[in-house]
Amino acid sequence: MGKRQERIDVLPKHEKCMYHRHDLRKAEGSDKPEMCHICFFGAKTVGEIANHSREISVEECKACGNYESKYLEFPRMVADINYEEPKYYGNTLTPARIRLCEDNKTYFGIYLGNLPRYLSTELDPKTNELTVKTVTNAGIYVPAKKKIYFGDESWWSLIEPDDPVEDI
Repeated sequence: MGKRQERIDVLPKHEKCMYHRHDLRKAEGSDKPEMCHICFFGAKTVGEIANHSREISVEECKACGNYESKYLEFPRMVADINYEEPKYYGNTLTPARIRLCEDNKTYFGIYLGNLPRYLSTELDPKTNELTVKTVTNAGIYVPAKKKIYFGDESWWSLIEPDDPVEDI
């Protein structure tokens, strides 16, 4: 059985706030814990949550000016789209040793450098600027397979001049 999916459009606003959580606390003079609402606005790390937590009412939570949704809600307004150039580094066209995950064999390869693998996007909620980044990964051409493999689907290293190559 999979994780229960909640429709965020039917949740009350305070339930969607990233600073809101439910907690069980015992009221004064009672042995039974009761559900209460906690706000931890101002906490920058998980360790700071305890220092910034305070019990609040639903009305206080709804009126709070620090609301930020913990969900990505649509429609979104995008003020600008920025493209971040991929970072390429390393000595391209260098001999490499590569052991593929698919067959656990070691092959001779040619390191092609970091190649584009996929796109990643980040939305800054304060400026509504969308940044598109190209995520790269080492590309190694394996002549025996006539295919380019990525570093994240293998174990690989560059072959130095004094490295033994008997295992290839």
